[in-house]
Amino acid sequence: GAWIPGIFIAAIVLGISWTSTTPLASAIAADLYGRASLGTVFGFIFTAMNVGTGVGAVLAGLDRDLVGNYHASLVANVAMGVAAAGMTLAIKVRPVVVPQPAPAVIEAPAPALGLVNPPGGD
Repeated sequence: GAWIPGIFIAAIVLGISWTSTTPLASAIAADLYGRASLGTVFGFIFTAMNVGTGVGAVLAGLDRDLVGNYHASLVANVAMGVAAAGMTLAIKVRPVVVPQPAPAVIEAPAPALGLVNPPGGD
């Protein structure tokens, strides 16, 4: 039978690893496409991820039925993971430049009329 603690451990690891990508994907999408279109871009990202998950599961099952093991599916999964990591590393995110206020200019008071030095000065 199945090793029940192993199933729970796998579920916990999958849950943590799946949700750990959400903040990264959100930050990259906001940096690349702006916050105004973040909902649309994020919707596309998660739709593509879920379609890929569903199609991948069906193809892995078909692989198992035809060949008797999951080796080709695992190799394809690793290859796609490496390709995705490479594409993520290739993203060029421009640093956000926050305009700084100009420094205040403090002007010295003008000297009194006709006097360069005040009385008593050298």
